[in-house]
Amino acid sequence: MSTIDSSWGYAKHIVALGEPLIELQPDGADGFRVSIGGDVANVMMCLARILDITQFDLALVTSLGTSLYAEWLRQRLTMAGIRLVETMMPGEPGIYGISPDPSRQPASSYWRDRSSARAMFSRITESRLVDLVPNVDLLVVTGVTLALCSANSFERLCHWIEQRKPACRVIFDTNFRPALWGQANEARRRVVKMELLASVVATSSEDERLLWNAKDTAEALERSRCSGREVIVRAGKDGCWTGGCDNWQHIPAQSGPAVNTVGAGDSHLAGYIAARLAGRSCFQAAQYANRVASVIIRQPGSAPDSRTVMPRLDPS
Repeated sequence: MSTIDSSWGYAKHIVALGEPLIELQPDGADGFRVSIGGDVANVMMCLARILDITQFDLALVTSLGTSLYAEWLRQRLTMAGIRLVETMMPGEPGIYGISPDPSRQPASSYWRDRSSARAMFSRITESRLVDLVPNVDLLVVTGVTLALCSANSFERLCHWIEQRKPACRVIFDTNFRPALWGQANEARRRVVKMELLASVVATSSEDERLLWNAKDTAEALERSRCSGREVIVRAGKDGCWTGGCDNWQHIPAQSGPAVNTVGAGDSHLAGYIAARLAGRSCFQAAQYANRVASVIIRQPGSAPDSRTVMPRLDPS
């Protein structure tokens, strides 16, 4: 799994499916700062900062709604170099807030049940996906994307993906958020089905614990054994593992203080994708992903802001 893989070099059309969010960041005694968040938005914004965007088409399929808040979010994403592909539906963007005190409550609070993106993905059809995404080489899907779908639209999404393989490489991040799911069993069913469609699966020790009762990283690695896919298992301060079967490599985390860990997994995935596109091996890509994540956790928000300097990535 550490051999250089040049097959990523063909990928120019990178498409993510999901829900950008308005992010509320604690700002000390002054209250909260408004910014961009949401897993797929974080991934794509990191990619836009790492890659030469004149060489790639970075597209995000979603629906932001029709309000002035939607327009603000739309402008910010477009200015970042992301092409929005929207089904215009009434409604608002979802909102989440990074906890002012993570020691007293979970890392984030969410207000997204009636978001425009949820309305879109719960009804989306194969024909609509064909219209929205005529070209895709790399498709980014997350567990949040799956949670936005209804039972029927999830099956339609899977069938649409099946029709595009093997030309389309699917990158799937489990990114399990229990509050988004009515039933954990349905989440497990959808995660397993999407993993079978994916070329690359990114997960975390926390997701493996919540979804599959993995007691430790060894059990998390065992679940992915001999899947035939590239697998990344993130483990926070313990770094990450990449590989498959019995060929796992551990990559220690970059040391340093963390201001905020929200968005760390998203930036890690973006770093991994960018490095693979640049011709790096799985092991080298995971090393670079750790460097990217170490930058993001040193800032207050989950997406890179104007002051964030991303690690340099030269073509191999």
